[in-house]
Amino acid sequence: MEFNVKEDVIREADLVELIEHWGIQKLLGWTGRPCESLIKEFLANISRQIKQPGNNFRWSVYVRGRLVPFSPSNIRRWLELSPITEGMDDEFEAATDTLALELTGNPWPKGKMTAALLTPKYKVLHKIALHNIDPIQHRSDIGMDKVELLYKLGTYYPLDIATIIFEKIVFAATRQAHSRMLPFPGLLHAYLQHHKVPIVQGDTFTAPIPVLRPSKKVTKRPTPPARPSLSEDYTSSLETQIRNLTTLVTTLSDHFERHHRFVRSFLVALAERTGTPIPEEHQDAAMNPPQNPDIGSDGTQHPDIGLENSPRTDLDADMSPHPDVASMPSSTKRKKKTQTGGSKKRTRKSTA
Repeated sequence: MEFNVKEDVIREADLVELIEHWGIQKLLGWTGRPCESLIKEFLANISRQIKQPGNNFRWSVYVRGRLVPFSPSNIRRWLELSPITEGMDDEFEAATDTLALELTGNPWPKGKMTAALLTPKYKVLHKIALHNIDPIQHRSDIGMDKVELLYKLGTYYPLDIATIIFEKIVFAATRQAHSRMLPFPGLLHAYLQHHKVPIVQGDTFTAPIPVLRPSKKVTKRPTPPARPSLSEDYTSSLETQIRNLTTLVTTLSDHFERHHRFVRSFLVALAERTGTPIPEEHQDAAMNPPQNPDIGSDGTQHPDIGLENSPRTDLDADMSPHPDVASMPSSTKRKKKTQTGGSKKRTRKSTA
C-alpha cells in the first residue's frame, strides 16, 4: 500500500526540489480507505491485449458500466507528472561503484545492497519508490532494478514514471490469482472515482492509507513546553507561607536564646547557693553573668523563667547546705558518710 508522505518528511530529507522536478506531489498525497472490491474488479477486467492494436478495449477498461481510459498518457495527465524528456529511451549504463557512491557515499558493499546502507535522503526516497512508484513485496535487500531506479530519481535521469506505474498495474492484473498484493490501491481508487465509477452497497474497503512520518533518529528534539504562569492567588499564598515560616524561625531562635541564657544563669546561681566550685568551662559565665537572662532578643521578658527575681521556695532551702555539714572539715564529712553507709548496711542485715 502507498504512503501518505508528509511535507516535513520531504523537507528533512532535502527532497523538496526533487519532488517538484518529477511532479509527484499528487502521487504522495493519498488519504482515506480505498475500495478493495472495486479495485479487484477493475484489475480483473484489464485485458491482456490492452496494448495490442485492433483490440476493442485497447488503452481502456470496462468496469461497472463505465469505460475507463487507461494508458501511460492518461495516468501522466491525471497525476500531472513531468512531461517526457529526451534521452528517456536510451540504455542506462553505470558502474556499480558509481551507483553505490551516490546512494550510500561508499563503494559497493561486499554483500547485498540494503536500506540500512543508504544515506538519509535515499532512505526516504527508497520508501517512496517502494510503495508509491514501483511497489514490491517486502524484501530486506535492494535489487539492482531498484538501485537503478533510485539512482535515476536522485540524479534527475530521464525517467517515465507513468509507464512504470502502468506496467506494474497490468503485470499485477495478469497474475492476480498468484499474488495477494493489491498494487496502488490509493491511486486506483482515486482514478476510478475521477471517472465516476460507482461504489455499490456491499463493497469492502482496505485499511486507511498509512502516513509516512519522520524517523525518530531524524526527528528534532521537541521544544519543552513553557512553564505555566502562576496565578496571583497562588503567588500570594506562597508569599504568606514564606512570611509565616520566617516568623516561626525567628520565634524559635528567640526561645533557644532565652533557654540558653536561663541554663547559664541557673548553673551560676546553683553553684553560689550550694557552695560548689564553678567548673572552668563556666568561669566566663560566672564572671560576666547576663544582666537580665529573661529578656529575649525582641526585648520582651519571658513569663516563666528568672531566678534572681523569683521568691525563695522550700526547694531552694533544701538545696542550701546544712549549717552543721557546712562547718565540718572535708575529712570529717567523708568519715561521717562512711559511718552512715555502714550503719545502714548493718541495719538491713539485722532486719533480714
